[in-house]
Amino acid sequence: MTNGMIEEEPLRALLPWIDAMNIDLKAFNPAFYDWVGGSLETVKRSIRLASAACHVEVTTLVIPGKNDSEAEMAAEAQWLARC
Repeated sequence: MTNGMIEEEPLRALLPWIDAMNIDLKAFNPAFYDWVGGSLETVKRSIRLASAACHVEVTTLVIPGKNDSEAEMAAEAQWLARC
């Protein structure tokens, strides 16, 4: 399991050795990641790279009032469907 906050080069080096990953996508808005000290774009990149190389499960823990709007959930689902 990972939070997806890994630089591209080390992730690419590890992927040939990985069969499956669970990546925490904590929210689908940059403001939430600013609040928790992360980067949505980095996590999205990790999901894209990993899903091209192995089985990926994505976990989003819903926090009422922080990452649970219908619009955010719909945008996340649409983006994941394209990965």
